[in-house]
Amino acid sequence: MARFVQLINFTQAGIDRFEEIPELNDQARALADELGGELVDFYVTLGQYDAVAVVDAPDAESILTGTVTMAKTGIIETETLRAFDEDTLEDVIMDLPE
Repeated sequence: MARFVQLINFTQAGIDRFEEIPELNDQARALADELGGELVDFYVTLGQYDAVAVVDAPDAESILTGTVTMAKTGIIETETLRAFDEDTLEDVIMDLPE
């Protein structure tokens, strides 16, 4: 399972529907489950981005499908980053050429 971090900004429609965020997160969780993944965490944030989601997905195609499906609601714009855990980092370090 691959981990992704999604940096989210609400569109004006998202701001207008702000009180619906818990229900929209439920929809996102259900969609992630359908695609074989999991919405691990969701945070509303201060600063450059309005929210951050941490999502596990079986592959890039699944995260793309989920992201486009949620973006089609018109309430969010996202930037998606592939995240690597410490174990993976250690594996990469071990495989670096000397």
